[in-house]
Amino acid sequence: DLIDGVSIMALVKANDWTDNFILAKRNFLGGEDTNYELSVNNGTIRFQFDRGTNSGSLYTSQTLQTGLWYHLTATYDRQYMKIYINGNLVESIAETDPMTPNTNQLSIGKMVRDNNSDGATHNGLIDETSLWSVALTQSEIQNYMSCPPTGNEAGLVGYWNFNEGSGSTVIDLTSNGNNGTINGASWSTQIPNQYCNNCTATDSIYVNITPQDDAS
Repeated sequence: DLIDGVSIMALVKANDWTDNFILAKRNFLGGEDTNYELSVNNGTIRFQFDRGTNSGSLYTSQTLQTGLWYHLTATYDRQYMKIYINGNLVESIAETDPMTPNTNQLSIGKMVRDNNSDGATHNGLIDETSLWSVALTQSEIQNYMSCPPTGNEAGLVGYWNFNEGSGSTVIDLTSNGNNGTINGASWSTQIPNQYCNNCTATDSIYVNITPQDDAS
């Protein structure tokens, strides 16, 4: 569980941006209880944490379009909450409250409540998702856009590149063993090219999520 710092990073594309969860550790046990959350509502990116008197939230004025790939990053270091789109800082707000851990499972592509009831689902594609215990800098974010993490970076809690291609398990490429279970999502071979040290590295797989499916 994260308290003093977080970065959430993912490559996403949507058929519909009405109510899409990218990554969340959230439930409603006795009220709102969000350790951290990155989601999109009606095209507006939302980054928040909330429990009792400890809370913070940040929304973008820029809205996302359907059918386009976006590299999204949200960071917090108990000084500022920030949202980046394609490596560019688009929103920032001062915030100092600590995040409050909860016992809910981490979910990608869907918000899972404490009783495992259905929540909002990402209607589209997700790839190259990572969770950090530190606030990444803009230069680090821009570097990871083209050169994905190796899994050994300091502060990297979990990294899922969805390159398995089959089966129901998505492997955490860090040594933390935060493997996940794919529920209903399909695999695809279409993904934007990535360029690292002037060499093209193309991911072979991403997860295609439809409204009734989730990856958690």
